[in-house]
Amino acid sequence: MADESIQAFPTVSSDVTEEEQNLSLKEKINLVDSEIRKLYEFCVKAGYTQPQIEQCAQPLLAVQSKEKHIHWLRLLFSFALLAALIVFLFYYDPTYRKICIYGKFVAMKVLPYWDWTEIYNYECVIDNPYYVQDQLTEEDCNACKDFQTVMRVANISTSRVADDFLFSNIPVIVTDAMDDWEALKMFHLNFLTEIYENNEILKYSGTECQFETTLPQYQTPQQLLSAVKSGEEQKFQAFWENCEKEAAKLFRKYYRRPYFMPPMTEGTEGNWFIVSLGENKTLSVNWDCSATWMAQVKQTAKFILKPNEVCKSICRKVLVKVEPGEVLTVPNSMWSVSYKPVGTDPVVTFGSGVTWD
Repeated sequence: MADESIQAFPTVSSDVTEEEQNLSLKEKINLVDSEIRKLYEFCVKAGYTQPQIEQCAQPLLAVQSKEKHIHWLRLLFSFALLAALIVFLFYYDPTYRKICIYGKFVAMKVLPYWDWTEIYNYECVIDNPYYVQDQLTEEDCNACKDFQTVMRVANISTSRVADDFLFSNIPVIVTDAMDDWEALKMFHLNFLTEIYENNEILKYSGTECQFETTLPQYQTPQQLLSAVKSGEEQKFQAFWENCEKEAAKLFRKYYRRPYFMPPMTEGTEGNWFIVSLGENKTLSVNWDCSATWMAQVKQTAKFILKPNEVCKSICRKVLVKVEPGEVLTVPNSMWSVSYKPVGTDPVVTFGSGVTWD
């Protein structure tokens, strides 16, 4: 019986014949595959179990496993190298600018053949059919039913701001948010006039996506501020928003994200100014974000907070005066904001918005 097993054992040799050397790659692979199959069939007929067969084949399997491991390591390294290169290209300013220039050029050339603007304006790449945007209900109005006075707080935690104010749709004033901001000293009327006249980014029109003023003959902050500086205008009131990235970034050097804003809030890219001189008209302003913070820089401003249409019959409007150095934050889903300067001296307010899901 032992002799039969020996005779039945397939012949395996490490020597390569001349005929085998002349085989094509496909034929060589088929030959190796055939020999492995014969060896496996012999082991099964000889009564070897599957674990025993795998143990015998371990040297061959180890080589295969090592090759797979090396293959995946090479792929991972290539991916990491490509990612690092892309990050470097986008963070290296000269390269980033060229990418933007050529990217816009290609986009404009493609536009007649494919309208990519529809995709560009989408907030989500893939719509979630189960997502329903929260709508204000009369039940939500209970939060503002007895609300009459805006609370002033200091050294407040982000979690308390989120729970007690933002998520509850309650406005709040933080009195110490601007203590270390350069904006508190720098953002006065003369500074704004000088920077809009001399800065290359700002002195040309088109950096604002909104501009409103009590003097309709002026179309840009540059024109209005120049007229005020020359003495042509003695009284005015204006609101404008810097939407262009570079323009907003220029002013962002003078302030930081308010320390009390919770981590789940994302700051909007733009920022805005409300400036007045000798004018006390009421100005209604609207922002397309979850909440808006308003930093009072010069003099005192009065804000009129009006409840949303849904809550109009349940809640009452609230008047609040904001002093220099204070920041008023208002959730926009429940409240609309009107602004009225106090006194005849230059009044400057600036701010930005935050969003959350």
